[in-house]
Amino acid sequence: EGLEGGVSAATYAIARDALHRMEAVPEADIADAMRFAKRELGLSLEGSAAVTLAWIRAQASLETPLVAVVSGGNVDPARIEALMLA
Repeated sequence: EGLEGGVSAATYAIARDALHRMEAVPEADIADAMRFAKRELGLSLEGSAAVTLAWIRAQASLETPLVAVVSGGNVDPARIEALMLA
């Protein structure tokens, strides 16, 4: 999975300095976003690609216009099928 494991101190420092903010997204929200992407958008997203979509879906309101990059379709078809049945 693209987001598993630790992040080096150097990588974290670069991201911290370059980004406006970082937020954690619950695993359940990521799975829900993967289901939403498949059902509503026809996209089979891996978890790391669905994080952005999960965060967006959890917000009560957002500033617009908004651009979201969802990149990563390297997901086992059996995983998507299991998520769709959950």
